[in-house]
Amino acid sequence: MLRNTLISTITALAAALGAVSLTAQDQWLSETSCSDVAHAIVNEGITAWGNVEHGRAKGMYQAALVVDPDCLAAKIALADMANGSDWGTRSSQMAALADASGTPSEMAWLEVMGASNGPNAAYEVAQNMPNDALFHYWGSWSETSESAIAGHMAFAERFPSLAGASLNNLAYAYAQGDGVDTDEVKAREFLRSYLRVYNEANAHDSFAEISAIFGDYEGAIRHQQHAVDRGGATVYGERVGLYWRLSNKDEFTQSVVDAVEVLANPDAPEEETAAVLSDQSVMCLSSMVPCAVMTAAEYMATANNTEWLSMSANDIDVMFNDMMTYAVATHHNTGQYVLDGQTVDYSVRVSSVWEVTNQGVHLITANWAPMGGAGLPGS
Repeated sequence: MLRNTLISTITALAAALGAVSLTAQDQWLSETSCSDVAHAIVNEGITAWGNVEHGRAKGMYQAALVVDPDCLAAKIALADMANGSDWGTRSSQMAALADASGTPSEMAWLEVMGASNGPNAAYEVAQNMPNDALFHYWGSWSETSESAIAGHMAFAERFPSLAGASLNNLAYAYAQGDGVDTDEVKAREFLRSYLRVYNEANAHDSFAEISAIFGDYEGAIRHQQHAVDRGGATVYGERVGLYWRLSNKDEFTQSVVDAVEVLANPDAPEEETAAVLSDQSVMCLSSMVPCAVMTAAEYMATANNTEWLSMSANDIDVMFNDMMTYAVATHHNTGQYVLDGQTVDYSVRVSSVWEVTNQGVHLITANWAPMGGAGLPGS
């Protein structure tokens, strides 16, 4: 009963996709050994795969096998996606298909998968299979094509309803200057065309990333939220946070600078110092002695054991990782402290790593190296 219910649900889904008619002009595979419904679902899965929505693609292929357990195209598609772990290994799945017999489209897919140069093999196959978009799309990257740009332009013109992935590639090419001059206007034109063809999560994700490339973080956040609506939080949600942090990069930079200055101020209130420290921070000296893992309380107790006359941080430089979840600060701390009744000049070069959150920045690790003066006080 459960299987019949699932098959009915998937059949309804395929009908809702509007892809059940196998007489449509644009298809990834023109002919398969699958039932009409399973064939339609496989075609939809290939669309998701081409648009970098691999989880959705895998689900489609598995759904096709629920409808038609003998659907060879779905088995080939799953083997093509296999990358180990929960996806299975490509070699084992290919071995299981060694004696498979299917339609010319399916057998050509297996041939391309076994070739040493997939795009070149796909290009050759495409010459004899004018209606199988899958091989024309792969062939866009072949060495026979004038260029990937020309290949994707030709594909988009030949298979307009399946052109989403190619339009996506063209948008990135013009955004990143990959084989062409960087051109924001053209990149956005291709993105808008992409959305018209494939108004799904990856299209909005691409629109967001390319908007961010050109410094339009407001647009990036807006489109990334649309990606979350369509594809769930996962990585799409992480990027909403990234673009928000990028849009406020100056403020986050100042937060790191302020935190560095708090730690370099011996007169800072303890609550301010505690607020920029992690529960445990790793403190290192350049003398190669073992680093110390210190709680916030231990750090403040050590700092308070020194009689400081003055200290300040100078020449503070802040850099972020790609996701803006961590920052590295480098600076020069100078000042004076009292040791055995004598005034000692203090001068060190400091590098520190900070965790960046929406609630503030917190020290993870720091390293001090003497830079003139008497260097580090105490132990």
